[in-house]
Amino acid sequence: MIYYELRPDARAKIAATGLHQDDIAQREGIARFRLDLKEQGQLTKGPQAWKFARAYAGVVNISEEAAMEQLFIPRPDVKTGGKGRKRRKPPEQMIE
Repeated sequence: MIYYELRPDARAKIAATGLHQDDIAQREGIARFRLDLKEQGQLTKGPQAWKFARAYAGVVNISEEAAMEQLFIPRPDVKTGGKGRKRRKPPEQMIE
């Protein structure tokens, strides 16, 4: 899965629409899009970024691809671990 970083000027672009970020997000069924966290370096999963970009594109009448380029930076270099608790490996038994 590719993760995305919010562009530094994305908040200004969203504000220029005259709509709140949550109003835009709700157009695609996103309950709440947390730009405050995204600006602090938290990455967004691909599907979430595309949904928000699709909603933004509909508001400003541009393509979804253009919206993605305006709002997000792809971060294919970032890898995250799986969800859940890591299991401990059983201790190696010494055979003598």
